[in-house]
Amino acid sequence: RQTYETLEIIVVNDGSTDSTAKLVEQMAQGDRRIRLLSTSNRGVSAARNTGIAASSGEFVAFLDADDLWHPTKIEKQVNALICLSPQWAAVYALHYVINSDDEIIAPGRSNTARGYIFARHLTFKYVGNGSTLLVRREVALEIGGFDGSFAAAGIGGCEDFDFELR
Repeated sequence: RQTYETLEIIVVNDGSTDSTAKLVEQMAQGDRRIRLLSTSNRGVSAARNTGIAASSGEFVAFLDADDLWHPTKIEKQVNALICLSPQWAAVYALHYVINSDDEIIAPGRSNTARGYIFARHLTFKYVGNGSTLLVRREVALEIGGFDGSFAAAGIGGCEDFDFELR
């Protein structure tokens, strides 16, 4: 339901045992933009890297299974990033916490920053979660994508933060 219609939708089914694959296959029959890639369960980093590698667009964005996007998210982010010089690798959006009825129950982090924020980003994670980011695809590939070693070491959840810092 995104207002930005020039989308390539790659669903990486990372070994799920529910009806995800069947549902996506049904949706893909009616929408040529949707493509399903199924893998054994290798974790979030590998799934995101699979999607990045399979994509062909200028930008990539990630949507975790437990998140939803506002219908204008991609359009606003693409418009924001294309107005910036190529040295800008990514943009993010603020988020809200919602319940199972899609009702807002709490605001997400609302701190914003401009300019050189690397040092501040080491102590405060500006990007609220992995589903808020839009990145230039070439930059995602250049930095090596997401690092799967965090999950292997038993500290999963750091992948997004590490990706953002790089």
